[in-house]
Amino acid sequence: MPENFTGLIKSLERIANMKTIPPRTQLDHLVESATDILNSENPDIRPLDRTGNSGGLILINREIPTLIIPDIHGRRDFMMDFLNWNYGPGPVIEGLYRKELQLICVGDGFHTEKRGAKRWQDAFQEYALAFRKHRSMDREMADSMGVMAMVMLLKEAFPDNFHFLKGNHENIKNDNNLSDRSFGKYAYEGAMVREWVEIFLGRTFLEQWSLFENSLPIFVQGDRFLISHAEPLRFHSREEIINYRADRSITFDLSWTGNDQSEPGTVEAMLNAFLPEPEGSFYFGGHRPVQNLYNTRAGGRYVQIHNPDREIVALIRPNEAIDLDIIIKDIEQEG
Repeated sequence: MPENFTGLIKSLERIANMKTIPPRTQLDHLVESATDILNSENPDIRPLDRTGNSGGLILINREIPTLIIPDIHGRRDFMMDFLNWNYGPGPVIEGLYRKELQLICVGDGFHTEKRGAKRWQDAFQEYALAFRKHRSMDREMADSMGVMAMVMLLKEAFPDNFHFLKGNHENIKNDNNLSDRSFGKYAYEGAMVREWVEIFLGRTFLEQWSLFENSLPIFVQGDRFLISHAEPLRFHSREEIINYRADRSITFDLSWTGNDQSEPGTVEAMLNAFLPEPEGSFYFGGHRPVQNLYNTRAGGRYVQIHNPDREIVALIRPNEAIDLDIIIKDIEQEG
């Protein structure tokens, strides 16, 4: 493999194994570079909005396989595992390099979940004392910021066939507005992350990272499938999604919807509107945890694949029927 590809792998492995966040100089470069890429993407893949900016819609290549990755939540090991997983022709990362595979992450890189519950509780005690001590929070940020640094590296290396959607946890400022809500589950995660970043990286860095998050796309259109972080709250047209920057409530509708909150018929309406042959098609997302490999809603048409205890992926190959029991895999069990 070329030297630059070997160097990319080494950089990913280095970040995956760090006990701290990546060096500040590297983070500054990555967040600036990734934001620039997101705001000037290939318009054939990410159509421009009315103002000439990259819109909210990703149109993926229908001639190559698509690997869908659910919520990551600080799991750097999961990232390395799916990049090294042999999807048939070889490791995923080699497929990305050869442009023979495209990878879609549904979002939510930040905030570890179940395995980090005790650490969040410990970090909350640090937060209560203004992070005069911050060992637990430092470890959390090494995971969360490490995942996103790896995401930025991959976007920089493979801009046309690696895409990361904005999830509800891509909210480093802990904003509470049309597109975002402040977040707390095991502790006050959103407020804790914001304060840690302001103290140790500064407000300028916080603002730059927020620009990156708000430049992320929110929706993917494939040949027989759609993807967003969450089940859509209500129907949105192609034009609305492309122009998502003008109406941030669309981002909320595609990233925060809980079970049983979607307006009846929304998933079917979007499949019919976006796909020329909607029969046998599915709408994929993460957001809400599932117990096994996957869960279906909306009459079996909406598929949730986020299991925080397992390494779930969905691999869709062109010109093959989407059989959920075949395409959705636990890569730890696959080997």
